[in-house]
Amino acid sequence: MTGGDQKVKLDEKALENKVAKIRPYNRFSSQTLTWPDSETDILLSIIVPVYNVEKYLAKYIDSTIDQKTSYAYEVIITDDGSTDSSAAILAGYANRPRFTIFRIKNSGLSVTRNEGLKRARGKYVMFVDSDDYISDNCVETLLSRALQHDADIVQGSYCTVDVENNVQRKQIFKDAVLTGADPDKIELSGMRGGK
Repeated sequence: MTGGDQKVKLDEKALENKVAKIRPYNRFSSQTLTWPDSETDILLSIIVPVYNVEKYLAKYIDSTIDQKTSYAYEVIITDDGSTDSSAAILAGYANRPRFTIFRIKNSGLSVTRNEGLKRARGKYVMFVDSDDYISDNCVETLLSRALQHDADIVQGSYCTVDVENNVQRKQIFKDAVLTGADPDKIELSGMRGGK
């Protein structure tokens, strides 16, 4: 690992101890995963604004439920006064663990995201649009990198798909650890998604 122009030795034992304190269970044990009751144990808040996305909403929500991770996370969904069946779809998920779902008067995307942000309890925040979905290892991959490097921002690669789920475009980012915002080295996209 490098820090600026200097090589920094990674203390793997200290890193494992830090991760062990954060993880809700040892992923290599046979212990059943249980989600924390304490808000201090939540590592990631996924914030989702919803407005008239009935065609995509269930697929997105299912992608957050199906995460293969040992990290504790929450999903905060704000319905921005949808007029389609989005509210009814959300009602079907209302009693799931980790989910907070609420409805506001139609106020626009920025207000809707900020309402979710007000309720966030995680150390990290991820914004996902409700017509998108996340891969089943998204939370594990991004959080493990964030914790490993004590990062402020972690960015993952992504694909653009059509309605039949055919990949139209892939955006792959190279592995890099940066200690400053150097525009010649950084490939941080301007989009809030995937971070």
